[in-house]
Amino acid sequence: MSPYKYTLQVNDRIERLVGAARHPMSRAELQAALNLRDRSSFIHSYLNPALEAGLIEMTLPNKPTSGNQRYRRTSAGEALARKLMESNK
Repeated sequence: MSPYKYTLQVNDRIERLVGAARHPMSRAELQAALNLRDRSSFIHSYLNPALEAGLIEMTLPNKPTSGNQRYRRTSAGEALARKLMESNK
């Protein structure tokens, strides 16, 4: 059984995002860490798929549009990050 919440395929974009999310970060911080400029594309192609896959989560899930919103890895995201680091050795 997959450790991911959904059967959504984890692609290189999601892997990059999970790798960058080493600590709770805002959307802008994550976007900057990945050197991406277009906010809409980042949300559609990186952030939402990672949230749907259960690899990252909101720190304020009841306030998704809050200026204080941060995103952090879930336990499944941590497992993926460890796997990615091991494969890069």
